Order: sequence, then structure tokens, then C-alpha cells
Amino acid sequence: MRKWAVALSALVLAACGGGGGGGTTAATTAGTTVTYEEVIAQIQALPAQELSPSEIDTLLFVRQEEKVARDTYATLSDKWPNLAILNEIAYFAPQHSEQNHMNVMKTLIDKYAPLYENLYDPVEKMGDEVGVFENQVLQDRYEEFISCGSQSELDALYVGAYIEEMDLIDLTNRVKQSDNEDIRLGIKFLREGSYRHLRAFVNWIESLGVTYEPQLLCKEDYEKIMQALQNNDDLFNLEPTCSYPDVTELPPPSRCR
Repeated sequence: MRKWAVALSALVLAACGGGGGGGTTAATTAGTTVTYEEVIAQIQALPAQELSPSEIDTLLFVRQEEKVARDTYATLSDKWPNLAILNEIAYFAPQHSEQNHMNVMKTLIDKYAPLYENLYDPVEKMGDEVGVFENQVLQDRYEEFISCGSQSELDALYVGAYIEEMDLIDLTNRVKQSDNEDIRLGIKFLREGSYRHLRAFVNWIESLGVTYEPQLLCKEDYEKIMQALQNNDDLFNLEPTCSYPDVTELPPPSRCR
């Protein structure tokens, strides 16, 4: 089982947009060539723009939302060590790890926090402790994910796929709410990562002989995303078309309802 997990982990890295090239690996294989390092540099170089209340909320919420993914995957990896996908997406995918996504949001917060008294780093405020969140909605979701994902390896994989569907829905809604170029750049980079992470979880689930059905996405969006990934299309600008509720109103993972 361990050899199988290691072999499949190589596919996970490919699905997440990375490989042995480390920091030189492009964030996408076609259409967009923005790397994690370039996103950070561009965010820092772009001029600061006035933030709307919704944009401040985006910075606070998404910074923690990405931590939910990182902490969930890291915690479930301890429970299910054969699922190499969990730690790889949490920390080690060269471009689109959840830690890198958290860093993108911290770069945005560090840029704007000196200009806004109500903007701060909620992760640092809570000591970056695993499983601890200032936002109660995200605290509750994290606990729900751990409870559900601890039931079996398959449940853990479904929780991972659910988190990526949830994130890309929320990120799409937030892209529409922002007109700041640096925020849109960061959020679209994160969303691209969620597309890739979703495929990685789906590939792992289906390698077990289970046919995956989307838990939150409409069939049209799910099929469009999977086709774009297969074709190496431009993921950075790929927009879901169905309407979705606010992230706080989404149902729990399908295997835990």
C-alpha cells in the first residue's frame, strides 16, 4: 500500500501544477505562466488601491479559508498516513500548496494593513495554531471536516474534494466583488490551485474504483473544469457559470450529510 501511495503521489504533484522543478515550475501548463513567486512579486509591485468593505472581508476570510484547507489536510494526514495527497497539497506542491496560498493572502494583508485600522492578520492573531480560527464559521467547518474525514480514508478524500469545490465557489464569488488588480490576481491564482487540487482528489478517489460526483458544483461547471484540466486550457481565467450561495450557506460534505 505504501508503494502505491508513493507512486500515486507523483500524479498528485502533476495535478497540482508542480513537479521536480520547484520554484521554476509554472503555475499553469498552458494559457497562463504566472508562478507563485511572480504572483507575490506582482502583488507587491502593483500600486495600492482603495479597499471596499467587501475587499477587506475577502482578505480576512480567505486567509483563514486557506488555513482551513491546510490544517484539515495536515490533521487528516496524521490519521491516514497512506494518503500522501493530503500533506503534499497542504505543504509540498511546488506552486499551489495551501501554505503558498496562505502566503499570497498574507502578502496582500501586509500590503494594506498599514493603511486600514480594521485590517490585520487573523492567522497571526490566533498564533497560527493548527485547528484554531478567529472566524467561527470556519472554526465550525474545520471541526466538521475533521469529524467527517476521520471516519475512513475515502471520507477524507471526499472532504478534500469538497473543500476544493467550496473554495473555488467562494473565490469565484469574491473575484466578482473586487475591482482591485492585486486582489483579483491573488484570488485567481488561488482558484486555479483549487481547480488542480480538485482534480488531484478526484483522480485519487476514482483510482479506488469509485465514480466521483460533484458535491457542490453544478454538473455543467464540474464537467467544464475537468475538460479544461484535461486540455491544459487557461485555468487562471476559467470562470464557473452557475450561481452559488454564500460559502456560509453551503451544505456539508455529501458522505457526512
